Amino acid sequence: MNTLPGASPAAHWPAATVRPYSDEGELLAASDTVRSPAEIRRAALDTLAIHVRSVALWNGREEPGWRLGDYAYYVVSFSPSPRVELYVQLWSEPEQPVLVEVCSGLWNESARLNVSGEVRERIRDRGFSVGGEAENYQKRLVLDEASHADGLAREVLELLVGVLGYDGRAALRFHRCLETRAKGDWVYTTLNRAMLVSLMRQTGYVLEPEADRLQTSVPARTPPHLAVMNLSHSRRPGSHDYTVLTLRGFLRCEPGLAQHRASQIHEAYHFVTAHPRPDQAVVVLSHSLLLDGGVTEEWLKTQLETWKVLLARVHEAHGRS
Repeated sequence: MNTLPGASPAAHWPAATVRPYSDEGELLAASDTVRSPAEIRRAALDTLAIHVRSVALWNGREEPGWRLGDYAYYVVSFSPSPRVELYVQLWSEPEQPVLVEVCSGLWNESARLNVSGEVRERIRDRGFSVGGEAENYQKRLVLDEASHADGLAREVLELLVGVLGYDGRAALRFHRCLETRAKGDWVYTTLNRAMLVSLMRQTGYVLEPEADRLQTSVPARTPPHLAVMNLSHSRRPGSHDYTVLTLRGFLRCEPGLAQHRASQIHEAYHFVTAHPRPDQAVVVLSHSLLLDGGVTEEWLKTQLETWKVLLARVHEAHGRS
């Protein structure tokens, strides 16, 4: 892995890898005098490159890889005068080009004076065009390795210094956020009967009297409709922890219409198995939930709630009057 002068490989990413993570501060403190572009690069580029790698580079890390839903953003800004902030920002997600944005000033009248026609032309010359809700200047870059991220860091600094006019007299600030869309919660890879009964009661099912005598089936009413929940596929012989929960329901229909009703239900709800029993004028509905990999309590409750709603809708549309 390429490293920057004076930086250890571990310095490329924050010690805390648990998201969300955020930090902010100064890349460069304000100076009483104008600094040359070379001075600014020497003082700020190494740290800026480390930050850009942590935000925009998803492959080749020594730490565990990214997870589904991870994203990051990074803002470098300065205030040339009160109530004016000029900035360059990055938005990054795994396996996607990095979005680079330069402020346009269109939504800030004071900043608009700093982003003049000549400045806009320089931004466009670097491959940017106006886009997004904020109407900033945007372009997308594919970063596959550390050298690409270092190149982006150099471009960010050149945009700030050579285009937006940063000269060191104001503090050069950063704000870094490593985020995730995932919610941390307990997950369950198996269910036992007691857990299922508890979930059913919490979601409004009324257990039938014989429910206590059954090992893997829990009959209940979602008034007035009958529903039966079945547990199956234990991970080892004799275990009462199961990896499959099957939701079942029953639709009584007019004699001779069971096959037709089953076809109608399957067409309306493709994820539901609708099995006709013509001799009983009944359609058996079922839907299996696999727990392998882990599911949350909220997800299980949502499935049980959804099944109640589905049974009510099926009976209203197709049940015997």
